[in-house]
Amino acid sequence: MNDKDAEVMLTIQHSRAALIELAIAILGITGLTFGDHLLPSILWKVLAAIVLCIICGVVIIRRDRQVYRLRPNSPQLEKFFTKWYSNDGVLIVYCNDLEWASSSALKQALVLKASDKKLLLYLNAIGAQAEHLKSLGARVCKASALGTARHKFSILQTDGFSEIICRNKVIDGNTPGGLVVFISTNGNRDPHLIALAEDVLTQCPIIS
Repeated sequence: MNDKDAEVMLTIQHSRAALIELAIAILGITGLTFGDHLLPSILWKVLAAIVLCIICGVVIIRRDRQVYRLRPNSPQLEKFFTKWYSNDGVLIVYCNDLEWASSSALKQALVLKASDKKLLLYLNAIGAQAEHLKSLGARVCKASALGTARHKFSILQTDGFSEIICRNKVIDGNTPGGLVVFISTNGNRDPHLIALAEDVLTQCPIIS
């Protein structure tokens, strides 16, 4: 697999808002393009638009869950996390450490979150970078169980809407080419997964 194959796939976020925008667009297009000789009644136009909206809505909802396969230590992996960490909302990170976050853009995204008091770190090893983020306003927890945990994840919380990216290292080990594999989903599609992740966090009390 080359670098192009490993590029981050486009993710459609907040499917409800996207569906509303799509419905408005389809209604407008339908009203403009269907002639009276095809649909003589305004009722038929509305019904046709509703059917199109339902079909497109199902497509959008299905795309709420994405799978990302990225090369370790690659520019694509750094771009993926820089974009994720730069999104609006409270960022929760549950992983071994942050020493892997080496690019300036990635570090800056974490600094901005810490400075806004919107960064919670659950780490197995609290290194220099985590200490720096703590000094800026991040809340840090020593999560000892992470040393043997198979899953690592990160959650974004925005106005009651939650999104998660989750990695299973066992799955990574069975992936051809040694790629890092993440799933991305949200609370609308997979509320149980996010609730389970949040339960895990309750076992790691914040120390700062």
